[in-house]
Amino acid sequence: MEQAHRERRGGARRVLLILLMAAVYFVLGITSLKLLSFKSGSAAPIWPATGAAIAGLLLAGPRLWPGVFI
Repeated sequence: MEQAHRERRGGARRVLLILLMAAVYFVLGITSLKLLSFKSGSAAPIWPATGAAIAGLLLAGPRLWPGVFI
């Protein structure tokens, strides 16, 4: 019984981390386009969102890849 409760909590935590990764990636991407883009606004010379995605994947493991994909 207690193990099932832990598994549900672990699943909820994983979903929360995936959504957090998606939100961080989205906010950094929008910010990068607004602050660092060329005149057209469609490309930026650097993309800090990729750094955040790599850091998240290195720290939390590959289980967060859906957050980057979203």
